Amino acid sequence: MISNKKQWTARALFMAWGVLAMGGLFAGGSSGCGDSSGGGGGGGGSGLGGATSVSGSALAANGTDPISGATVFIRGSGAALTVGSKSIVTTTCSAGEVTCPDAPEGSCAVVCSCADGTYVLDTSECPADSDTIEYCKGSFCGSASLDCADTPDTCTADIVGSTVSGSTANIAVVTGAFDEIENVLAKLGFSSVDASGRLDLEAPRSFDIYLGGGSLDFDPLASGLPSSSELFGDLSKMQEYDIIFINCGTDEEPAALTLQALVAEVGKEAAHALYHTAGLKAVSAGLAARIRSYVEGGGTIFATDLAYDFVEQSIPEFMDFEDDGTDPAVAETADIAEQGNGGIVTDATVLDGTMKAFLGAIDANTIDSASAPGFDCATTPSPNGPPTTSLLDSGDIRIGDFLGGWGVMDQKHTGAGADTFVWIEGEVDFGGMTGIVRPLTASKRVGDGCVLYSSYHTSHSCESTGFWPQERVLQYLVFETAGSCVP
Repeated sequence: MISNKKQWTARALFMAWGVLAMGGLFAGGSSGCGDSSGGGGGGGGSGLGGATSVSGSALAANGTDPISGATVFIRGSGAALTVGSKSIVTTTCSAGEVTCPDAPEGSCAVVCSCADGTYVLDTSECPADSDTIEYCKGSFCGSASLDCADTPDTCTADIVGSTVSGSTANIAVVTGAFDEIENVLAKLGFSSVDASGRLDLEAPRSFDIYLGGGSLDFDPLASGLPSSSELFGDLSKMQEYDIIFINCGTDEEPAALTLQALVAEVGKEAAHALYHTAGLKAVSAGLAARIRSYVEGGGTIFATDLAYDFVEQSIPEFMDFEDDGTDPAVAETADIAEQGNGGIVTDATVLDGTMKAFLGAIDANTIDSASAPGFDCATTPSPNGPPTTSLLDSGDIRIGDFLGGWGVMDQKHTGAGADTFVWIEGEVDFGGMTGIVRPLTASKRVGDGCVLYSSYHTSHSCESTGFWPQERVLQYLVFETAGSCVP
């Protein structure tokens, strides 16, 4: 498990590495591009030999899923760990240009991975004994050995992401009653899932869990894990993490037993709709101030659905939510945007070209109108698939798992500028209206940090060892917002 203690002196060495020319640190701590020994097998190979190029893929820690827009590089002899220029590297891929931050000073070769994770690196300027190739995407890094002597004309190396502290982001997940982002992180290789697709609490994991009122809280193996109040009540504790994921159905002071009793009494769908009226959710002024300080100082908050008030009450300029004032300096009335209809599925439009190329290159479980919340996962002919491309033939992505009362965004605040970006929008039903286009996933750079919010659940109610389309969106954004927050 990742250590809870930040290495602030180490951070000073690396903090500028993941900065894009347009600005913005990703995180409040990790080393960015740290020691090459922390990756998926760096060092110890025969080296480049006579190879003038290396090709392969930048992969997540599960060794399968691609990382797009990662900086792939080889350090030169005596390459420093300090930063050279903050310039942008641009690589032309089949799906269009991809940009990434420059490599550390002294590197002899650098290129960006394409939307499907593939790369071709020109190594003609590198020493023949260079034996390690690396990638970094914000604070997520990996490395691989180079053994090119016998195959200099076709040298290949797939680079697998690290789960070692110092070479990967420090992540905290706050559990919730209605979303389980931890399951998706586990499928990405940061832990393991059981046969149903749920996080295996007995497996090693490279993220920390805080119990905030979710079903996971009642697993006997969760006994002894800290509560959300321990995280949210202490800014210095929050600052130990690069990313804090806040699941839908999280409480600042967890009332897990009360919430689970409500779910047991009326069902998950009805409990979701009643959640904000049940006196279970609180975002105090003190916590709102701590969240803002955390983000402005370089941290990332990723919240979903009913957790929107953790964002709105602390950073009201993030987005204009539905049905209250439009002043970006004033937080709207708590819970007022929780108007979305449950049981809907939307064919949503992907507004970023690189994300769209990524989703078009990776598969997901099939989802149709029958996959809306409430359908019987156990009796569905193939709840785990069959896998198909994440995108529909139209180029849209089909998103389900909206539960009644989900948080509705209206639009970007007037004058928000390039620091706010809507990744996905779609036709949805809410507040007595049908077929209204609304933003569904958005991010904003705030100070040195990042806020990201999705109106829908990122982990589908039908648990699966495969990925649902919306889980692929989460996967992409975990790494993309680590690098630059907005395109």
